Amino acid sequence: MTNREKQIVEYLKEHHSGKNNAIHSDKLAAKFNITTRSLRGYVNKLRQYGQPVCSDKHGYWYAISEKEIKQTVKHLNRFIGEVSSARTGLQCATLVFSGDIPKNTKVKITMKVS
Repeated sequence: MTNREKQIVEYLKEHHSGKNNAIHSDKLAAKFNITTRSLRGYVNKLRQYGQPVCSDKHGYWYAISEKEIKQTVKHLNRFIGEVSSARTGLQCATLVFSGDIPKNTKVKITMKVS
């Protein structure tokens, strides 16, 4: 874990434990003088390390319950499904460029992640 990652997780743990104490990404990024994009990268790494950093539309917080973690996992699963569908659509688009399917062919892709 990098120094910055440690600083972020310790700050969340001390000042923003529990969903009711969430901090908006703009404010958290400003606290550490980083961009919100960099913040997302740090949060991603912290989660990979097993740190219970949760988020929703209200911001980030350090989880105080299994329920909070499960809600964030559910949110991430929806996001994974959307990104996967976009990737699949782009892969199908390559078939048009390669000439494997005609340009006006309709392709319907359905995916469910639960």
